[in-house]
Amino acid sequence: MSAALNVVHEVFADDWTERLIIERLEDAGRTLIAMKDTGYRPGLAQRQHDVVHDIWDAYNWTIPPELRLPRPGIEEIKRMDEAYGWMKFIPSGQVTMRRIVQARSLRHPLSDRYLFSWRRLADVLRLDHKAVQRVHANGIRNILKGL
Repeated sequence: MSAALNVVHEVFADDWTERLIIERLEDAGRTLIAMKDTGYRPGLAQRQHDVVHDIWDAYNWTIPPELRLPRPGIEEIKRMDEAYGWMKFIPSGQVTMRRIVQARSLRHPLSDRYLFSWRRLADVLRLDHKAVQRVHANGIRNILKGL
C-alpha cells in the first residue's frame, strides 16, 4: 500500500485539517478497494454452471506477485470504518455531496490513481468540474466542523 498507510497518526480534536481528512479518506478508499471481493452473489448461486471469477482462473494463469493487491490489516480496516463514519457529518439531504466525497476518496492501492477524476465525476453528475471541486471542499469542511 502507500507509504501514508504505514504511518499511524494520533490526531487530537484540535489537530484535524482538511488535508489530513482527505488523506484519511483516501487511505480508506485504498483499503476498501484492496479488500477482496469473493463469494457468490445471489443471482449466481441459482445457476447450475461453474462460475469463472476472473480471467486468471479461466485460463489457469498465475497472477504475478507484483500485481496482487496487498491485503489490508485489521487496523487499516478499523481506520477505514472510522473515516467513512465521518460521512454522518455531511447533512443527509446533501446526497450529491456525499457521493462526491466518497467517490473522490477511492484510489487504486497499487497505482495510487484516483478512480474518478474531477471531470469524470462532473460528467456523471452533469455538473461543471469546478463545481464538483467546490462541493467536495464543502463536504470536507462539513466533516472538519463535525470532528
